[in-house]
Amino acid sequence: MKPEDVTPAKFHVHTIIYNNDGFSVAYGVWEDDKSKRLAMRWNGNNEEIGYPSQGGNPLWFQLPNESIWTSEILRAVDNINTHEKRVEDLDSKL
Repeated sequence: MKPEDVTPAKFHVHTIIYNNDGFSVAYGVWEDDKSKRLAMRWNGNNEEIGYPSQGGNPLWFQLPNESIWTSEILRAVDNINTHEKRVEDLDSKL
């Protein structure tokens, strides 16, 4: 399942900040308190809805709203993206 197609009623995705190998991280707004949060999910294969889900509906796992979570996860995503870009660059030279 594409992360863009995961649209639960209470979490509104603003941006998918990472999507690779069936795992995604999104930035969005939690409806109950209007707070901006990071959320994650395993997307599953083509017809699978991935994890988490409830009652056959795909969901996002939301991280706590403390700034330490957001800053550390964003730093990790930046590091992963930098590493993956280097690997792609090296592969293109082969």
